[in-house]
Amino acid sequence: MGAAAGGGPLCAAVARLCEEAEGRFPDGPARTAVREVAARLSEPTLRVAVGGRLNAGKSTLVNVLLGRRLAATDATECTRVVTWFRHGDRDRIEVTPRDGRPYEIPMGPGGIPADLGLPHGQISSVTVHARNDVLRGRHTVVDTPGLDSPTGLDGDSLVALRQADALVYVMPLPGKGDEEALAAFRAALSGSGLSIVNAVGVLSRIDELGTGKGDPWPEATRIAAGYEARLRALLSGVVPVVGMLAQATLADGLTDQDARWLRDLAGAAPAVERKYLISSLDDLLAWRDCPVSPEGRRRLWRLLGGYGLRESLALIDTGTAGRAELAAALWRRSGVEGLFDVVRQRFVDGADGLRASAAVAALDRIGWGAVSPAERMAVATLRAGLSRVRAEPAMRRAELAATLSSVVAAGAAVPAELEGDVLVLLDDTGKGDVATPARIARLKRAEASFSRSTVRLARLAREMCEAELYRSRRS
Repeated sequence: MGAAAGGGPLCAAVARLCEEAEGRFPDGPARTAVREVAARLSEPTLRVAVGGRLNAGKSTLVNVLLGRRLAATDATECTRVVTWFRHGDRDRIEVTPRDGRPYEIPMGPGGIPADLGLPHGQISSVTVHARNDVLRGRHTVVDTPGLDSPTGLDGDSLVALRQADALVYVMPLPGKGDEEALAAFRAALSGSGLSIVNAVGVLSRIDELGTGKGDPWPEATRIAAGYEARLRALLSGVVPVVGMLAQATLADGLTDQDARWLRDLAGAAPAVERKYLISSLDDLLAWRDCPVSPEGRRRLWRLLGGYGLRESLALIDTGTAGRAELAAALWRRSGVEGLFDVVRQRFVDGADGLRASAAVAALDRIGWGAVSPAERMAVATLRAGLSRVRAEPAMRRAELAATLSSVVAAGAAVPAELEGDVLVLLDDTGKGDVATPARIARLKRAEASFSRSTVRLARLAREMCEAELYRSRRS
């Protein structure tokens, strides 16, 4: 998925502000908060949060992002608490209670065990430390409990998402209510730094489309495009995936024995007859004279699902028979590479701006309760430094994106022409000259014509456009 998401010039500038601010603040909550932001900037990788509704397939996607089965996918206590996945020199799990000291539990064979030692209501968070190349060099991952309603985000999840640099939002089919749920995310995360530039949607479980027995990709692509159009002011894109299929290809998934069972199934009946024998788990178990034991058939269904089983047998029919070959082919059919492309392009390659933006948002929340003269002076100096950092083009873009997301999340109507201009300015693919006098003129009219919320949006867009135009004329 690319190189590590290390710091850059923007992160370095914010880190210098933290160093200066720590020396000015007296001991207390504000100074501690500055230290926490500095520690966050010193981390070598990006923090990617995975959010979404209940039963959306979030934990499955977490395992795919990690390249290893660590997150529990069954409905256990651990799926109801915030779980951080970090690199460690040894595999261990740390549980942080709401009251009391953190304690360790052993890692299970499939990652997090079902028993965390306490009921989920008494646990603040779980941290999984794992020897994992992805966690060491690409990103830290946080898995949040699912939303059970558009307003069902709990306090622990809010804290975790505010600590993230980027968001992967998982939407299961049919997806009813996801637009409202995502808007609730945006309203709840106002000021967190998360916005259209660092949030991507995932349309999961597309293998369940229609009857679940045909090719789901044409319909999945159409639905994802529709979601992307409707959510274009909230998400940078929507990618369809079959998370279960991708998870099956991980190192602890498809085995040589599984591949042998699949070859036995493929050779036991012609393809035209076989599709009826594997159309459901009940049909698969009722297959008379099947060369695979009932236990083996159950495992294959749990591992691959109906779609994955059909794809595997079709691959074997065309000569793909070995475990490694099957795993590689199934990985390609899962659609996950499309998600990794977005993560790499939007998150990893843009990590400097994303991490700096998140850090600036955190610093901006520091010191509002300052009471002593020393604290007030330190806050004023810090805010002056933040203003200088915000003048950088990448930071202007992040502020514009956050404003657009918060306006849309609040339900305010954004005129189509203004939204279009803002989205063009936020597109970092370099398509054409975006800072034009005509666009600046339109944005000036928008500043004078619309509601208070959109006036600020138009002003930020106009300032960004003018800065870009000035810069281009000087160069």
